Amino acid sequence: MKAILPNVERVLTASDRTDLRIAASLDFPAQGNQRRYVDGLASFLGQKPAPRAKPDTRRATRQPSIRDGQPTLHEEIRQILLSYRNRWMTTREIADEVNRRGCYRKRDGSDVTPYQIHGRTRKYPQLFERDGSRARLFDN
Repeated sequence: MKAILPNVERVLTASDRTDLRIAASLDFPAQGNQRRYVDGLASFLGQKPAPRAKPDTRRATRQPSIRDGQPTLHEEIRQILLSYRNRWMTTREIADEVNRRGCYRKRDGSDVTPYQIHGRTRKYPQLFERDGSRARLFDN
């Protein structure tokens, strides 16, 4: 990781390890640096960077609230809150129920977290009312 390179070099110098030399450093693959990391690693390994995929600029023809036959996360949250008569539920309770029901699945297959429920309910204030870590449907 580039940010720690000076510290590593300082430790190597202080420990008299002149036999070790840093040949390369890479951007940490987070916060938008994934492409630079992959390109840098490929270069370090003597390979060509992978060609960049062209973004698909065509408009989606499917319904925006459905992805591959499954509801979006905010639609699944809405269904769960309706099934619990719109009582206040914590983000943990909602996440556990999303995972238990299995109607919504993340693309990587991992479980939905309370943090994701928090983020999604904040992103749709027209749908959800929030109170700390609790949420319910916005009552018009």
